[in-house]
Amino acid sequence: MFKRAIAYSLAIYCVGLLGMCIWLMHYPWPAQDENESADDETIVVTPPDFKAIRDTAARKEAFFAFLTPLVEQENRRMLKLRKQLATITQRANNGKLTGRDRDQLAEWSQVYGVEEGPLELTLDRLDRRINVIPVAMVLAQAAAESAWGTSRFARQGHNYFGQWCFKAGCGIVPKRRREGAVHEVTRFASIQESLTAYFHNINTHSAYHSLRLLRQEKTAQGKPLSGYELVGKLLSYSERGAPYVDELRTLIRSNGLEEPPPESIDEPTAKELSQTALPTQPLDKH
Repeated sequence: MFKRAIAYSLAIYCVGLLGMCIWLMHYPWPAQDENESADDETIVVTPPDFKAIRDTAARKEAFFAFLTPLVEQENRRMLKLRKQLATITQRANNGKLTGRDRDQLAEWSQVYGVEEGPLELTLDRLDRRINVIPVAMVLAQAAAESAWGTSRFARQGHNYFGQWCFKAGCGIVPKRRREGAVHEVTRFASIQESLTAYFHNINTHSAYHSLRLLRQEKTAQGKPLSGYELVGKLLSYSERGAPYVDELRTLIRSNGLEEPPPESIDEPTAKELSQTALPTQPLDKH
């Protein structure tokens, strides 16, 4: 009887294992080009229904698990650009700048809103704008701006960072928009698009110039970037000002997003960033 029970259990286990193997074989894994590394792969995902998760702790866990890989992917993209910029800067310092290098600098200058000027100044401004953003800062802002992914703007427009637009029909009209106001909350096609727009906003908008200066200074010194520290430069991100910064720091601290960061968060190390740091240049206000 005992042997029969063991045999029956093993049979069930084997059938289950076989079923799992068949499922894995037929799962639509994202295709990867032979010449493309895993780090360059674009992660395309559909957000979970966070509003359906009633347990607060479970919702937070799901939120971080969903968003963290996307933030890491965007940071890897920025780090790759920084390495390219460092290589071009090295050639410029050696007087070996190529025509392709100049074209690339012109393209970046257009994308990141850098005005035409002397080469050294252009390189410095690009160094300030092409950089990573601490995962803790991004997660805290996403949680605050999207109500942990449950807001109408997050669910209907993939907008996790409260970005506005000012052309009629460009987004979702806030229900409590002030009389006479024309802004809408931008509607994005995907969370990736929202995240890319957020990075571009932080890396280019004049309101966050002081944040970029601090980040550039830390990078040049080979020091790790702290989301807890950098959010102190986000007073202009919200009309709430200082209370908004306090909320972000509370989110970072209470959820253990830094000091030390969870092992699951793949932050670029201070060493990686220092390898892309440019020689110190006189700072300007761009």
